[in-house]
Amino acid sequence: MFSIKSATLAVVTALIFAMYKPLMEWKFGATLGKMLLNIKVVREDQGSISFNESFTRYTPFFITVLLGIPGQWVVMNDPILLDINSWADYMEAAKMEQIPDGGSLAWLSLIGVIFTLISALLMTSNKQSQALHDKWAGTYCIYNFKKYGGNVSV
Repeated sequence: MFSIKSATLAVVTALIFAMYKPLMEWKFGATLGKMLLNIKVVREDQGSISFNESFTRYTPFFITVLLGIPGQWVVMNDPILLDINSWADYMEAAKMEQIPDGGSLAWLSLIGVIFTLISALLMTSNKQSQALHDKWAGTYCIYNFKKYGGNVSV
């Protein structure tokens, strides 16, 4: 059985989460959330996206996850957290304000926030509302693709 602090479990979980979005968008044109909202990712010619386009589209988010790993490593190896084995232990340490914050590596997480803000601003400046990752991959999202035949961009 895996411990909650297992490095193997962390790597396997990270790989599953890392592959979910590109695989779903490649095979189905959408993640489960996009499907619920009737949004589909398409190429600029409105065709289905390839695995390479899907992974290219996901790359900035993957880089953000990778940049967060050093801070997570520092936090998970902090002596205070080594003695925490349950949610109750974590909550008790949090009450005593003993939970580490990742130290000097915590700023790496800001790169993802900055990328997201730049990407959102870029969406307002082009006709197809392409975010930065869509521009890189040559893709964009369409809304209500079944009803409108795929020509209404989000």
